[in-house]
Amino acid sequence: MNKNIVVVGGGPVGAFSSYFLRKSGNSVKWIAGKKITNSAAWSSAGLVGPGLSFPLPDYEGLKGNMKWLFRRDSPVRLGMGFMLSNLSWFSAYSRSRHKILSESGKKSQYMLTTGTMKILDEFVEKYGMDIDIVHTGLLQTFKTQEEMTKISEELRKDGTVKFEVLIPEQCLDREPALGANKLSGIYYPEESSLNPRKLLSEMRRINRESGIEVIENDIESVKMNGSSVKHVVSDGDAIKGDEFLISSGMGSTVIASMFGLKLPLAPGWGHSITYDNVKERPHMPVEFSEDGVYAIPMGNSLKATSFFEFRGQSFKPPAERFEYLKKVMSDKFKFLDGIEPASKSSGMRPCTPDSLATLGRSSKFANLFWATGNCRQGVMHSGEMGKLASILIDGGKIPEEFDLFSPSRFSV
Repeated sequence: MNKNIVVVGGGPVGAFSSYFLRKSGNSVKWIAGKKITNSAAWSSAGLVGPGLSFPLPDYEGLKGNMKWLFRRDSPVRLGMGFMLSNLSWFSAYSRSRHKILSESGKKSQYMLTTGTMKILDEFVEKYGMDIDIVHTGLLQTFKTQEEMTKISEELRKDGTVKFEVLIPEQCLDREPALGANKLSGIYYPEESSLNPRKLLSEMRRINRESGIEVIENDIESVKMNGSSVKHVVSDGDAIKGDEFLISSGMGSTVIASMFGLKLPLAPGWGHSITYDNVKERPHMPVEFSEDGVYAIPMGNSLKATSFFEFRGQSFKPPAERFEYLKKVMSDKFKFLDGIEPASKSSGMRPCTPDSLATLGRSSKFANLFWATGNCRQGVMHSGEMGKLASILIDGGKIPEEFDLFSPSRFSV
């Protein structure tokens, strides 16, 4: 039986969930929010690939990498006031983050990423989706041989991700834009990248053309009827549905509180700058490992992203964050000397204490589902995550590898 579904959340997970729910014959209302720029994806690197699925960059493992917190120019920042007021979250983060590096955690991440890569290519071919997607691989660079050796040994031991170790001369041959920089590197041939801003815009177009009602407003309140959700209120209108899916990133915490629930997401802030219409740029994404900065070519633009910064939702990033990005970019790419970024932005990655997404039916309300908490991998997991959410809402089963994403672990 076809249903009336309400999807809340304007990011890529909400977009793909809406699409697949409509494709399976449901009537879908997608509450995408007032500002497309509010999605964390707007400021993201737009990287997609199995090598980026796991392990997370080692500087995000705060327990084992406290050295980052004492570097003046560190891309890892921790607001002490925020930490003290969220000690239970950080305690759980320290205890359970290993889950994402377990065999089941790795497999689930890999399946989400490779599934999304396939879906993105299908959309580009089927809908002519213009998102600057490229399959050139990714180059991870290092100033020192020691750090590169450590990571390459870990990759070799794991045996899952394809990679190639490069000496400085080979690194420069692979990416001439690095110029005089003598950097060693690891090349990941299976990685891809896209323009996340174009992805968000294109998915709104495709969803409208698919017959989805796109509501560009926010949620104001919710109405329950016992153990079921009756409707949500957006711009004063009561929007009813048979099933409700919340995929609103950090906004999911606010919506959860409307249901009397506490979803344990912490905002991992990331910042970006974009150079438009640059005459020179690298032809593939480059990670400057010790600086924690990614440089990503997107059509005629060049974007730089960095920082994993735990702060409150009302945090206002200081100018020095963007100056750091600008300095690293001009140091590595001399053709950017004297060129000012055309724009800068920041976004809040929704991070769970165990670094795993939350996907499935609510343990509290029969017709409420969650698809959120992807942290830094929202774009990377979006297509497959949306497909899985639609299967669950339609009453189907998904692979057991995703059981560890169940909302019941957080009692939501």
